[in-house]
Amino acid sequence: MKRPSCLLLSALLALTLVLPASALDWKKVRGYQGFDDIPSTESPYYNAVKACYEAGLLNGSTETSFGVNDSLSAAQLTVICARLYNLQTGGKGEIPALPAGAMMKTSCLRFYDENGTLFKSYCPGDAVTFNALGGSLFLSLSETPEDPALPETCTLEVGLEGYGNPRRYQGARESYQPLPGVMTQGFSGTGYRILSDEAVVSVLFLLGLEENAGEGVTSAWWYPAAFYLASEGQIPFSGLSSRVRPAEAGPEDGGLLSAFGAPASRALFAWMVDAAAGELPVLNETVSVPDVTEEAPDAEAILRLYHAGILTGVDAAGNFRGSAPLTRGQAAILLDRVLNPDARIGAA
Repeated sequence: MKRPSCLLLSALLALTLVLPASALDWKKVRGYQGFDDIPSTESPYYNAVKACYEAGLLNGSTETSFGVNDSLSAAQLTVICARLYNLQTGGKGEIPALPAGAMMKTSCLRFYDENGTLFKSYCPGDAVTFNALGGSLFLSLSETPEDPALPETCTLEVGLEGYGNPRRYQGARESYQPLPGVMTQGFSGTGYRILSDEAVVSVLFLLGLEENAGEGVTSAWWYPAAFYLASEGQIPFSGLSSRVRPAEAGPEDGGLLSAFGAPASRALFAWMVDAAAGELPVLNETVSVPDVTEEAPDAEAILRLYHAGILTGVDAAGNFRGSAPLTRGQAAILLDRVLNPDARIGAA
């Protein structure tokens, strides 16, 4: 998904991305033992819960109960989407542990020349001059315009030492001459232009690591999942946190930790699942969702899931009701449609 917007380091890109078109190829990682609140195959939730459990996507709320009618929290949804993304990219639904202790000191941006020689690197917390707009990122490496010491092209590697798989992007050299009395807006000296939505999200997440450490968030049980999704360039943490706890939320609404424990809305579910699942085949060319306007911030994600046969609305008219919460049982049915093409609702 591409939503061009001006970006500031203090407010990372609120942007969701989809992966290249591919089939979600998941394998059963464990046997299904059943839950007391889904006693038989006659339950409308049985097949969906079984498939999601076997894939490692969902657990029970206790060892014996799935919690079919319990609300799905934003924290639970974050973990589910991290598992889903890992499955989609060939994993087993596992979420990597957070980088060990020196997370803030490990190199995250590395620049290599055409011969593969490292010539510049940055660590989280380092001052980096940059400009990001939509799917384009400019990183300044020298205050000297037309700096001959920098190669014409580069390969930018983005990642933390010992954590996940680093991402690589191609960049072309650009130069800017500062003008007296004019703010540079991140365009300064000589640097590289990277044309990639994913690179924008990944780079800004790593540059902003220190901003995400407040309120005890980094010790929350769900934070490794949020970190993983952000570091992979799928769901930026600032975008997620601002949706879970909007700016207009007052002190009486609690802090970010409290917000993540609250029920997830259907709109949040659509936004996150769309980003984590990747591009899904279109089964329904024409869909009508009366209560979702094109201007809605989640419209693209919601409509993609309607087109893919994941969402079908909550009434005969096809209304979405994005502000309504989801139960764990309802979420299982929708996630089963992501996992299993045969379960999707499509045109005959």
